[in-house]
Amino acid sequence: MVPQSDVDSACRNALHDLDLDSDVLEYIVQGVIDNGSPIPMDEFTDFVAPLIQDCCDNDEDKACSRARKLHEQLERSTGKQGSDSVAGVAALADLKGMQLGALHAAENLPPAELRSLFPEYLGFCSACYNGSTDTGGVRSTNRTRVVVQTKAAAKEAKELACKAGDAAAHRARLDAEMRAASENAAKLCASAGMNFKAAIMIGPFDLPHPAGKGSILDNVEFNLTPGRRYALIGRNGKGKSTLLQHLAAHYVPGLPAAARVEYVSQDVSFTPWQLEKMPAEVVADADVERRVLLERLKALGAAD
Repeated sequence: MVPQSDVDSACRNALHDLDLDSDVLEYIVQGVIDNGSPIPMDEFTDFVAPLIQDCCDNDEDKACSRARKLHEQLERSTGKQGSDSVAGVAALADLKGMQLGALHAAENLPPAELRSLFPEYLGFCSACYNGSTDTGGVRSTNRTRVVVQTKAAAKEAKELACKAGDAAAHRARLDAEMRAASENAAKLCASAGMNFKAAIMIGPFDLPHPAGKGSILDNVEFNLTPGRRYALIGRNGKGKSTLLQHLAAHYVPGLPAAARVEYVSQDVSFTPWQLEKMPAEVVADADVERRVLLERLKALGAAD
């Protein structure tokens, strides 16, 4: 029996550069040894590769290669070749036949039609006298199930990571569009002195779902009258924030370019240069109109 500490050390040495989570590494250590030997190469690769793929730049071939190298290193470290499931099945069948055959001669077994009444004979009869070779055992079935579940979990995690990345990219683009629209509106107001006293007619437009799942709202139209206050009321996930973001980014038809829409986000994120400033400076910079006027004043001073 190979000490578990040796297996743990070999796995950690072989995978140290991948910066794996400690729970994932422990899971690998517990699952790659069977009866003191590394599990078969193919089974080993199917088990380990999905667990380390994220740390291999999501490259499946690279992850499989690292898994095979780990298998070879474990064989050298333990001094044992990977167990052969086929040979193990045959040996198990022979062992069962030898043990039970010595106790129950074939001629003394119950007739085939009555064997279901004798549970103690069932395994012996089916494995040794019916010519069945299905002796993989519960252990092999369970390990196969674990491998399948691990692959499914790894695939799901990869899909979720892709969706999260797409959502983050979409939020970044939308934030940039909102900032650009706000600055453009401030510049137009400062240069042309534009003001709005008449109602603004918005739409019609469709409001797309942020995750790309169709539309949240279809054929939307509404009016905004100066001097009035409006409230959006609805349950979570019904598109309130999305609608306000699209208004702030000027994605909707009918909203004049000079109309300033300030969107206060529920989630605050800071850029690296903002983190180097004092809180009062960050708040002052958030005043888009003030910033635009200061930039214009600076440009006029440079021109003189």
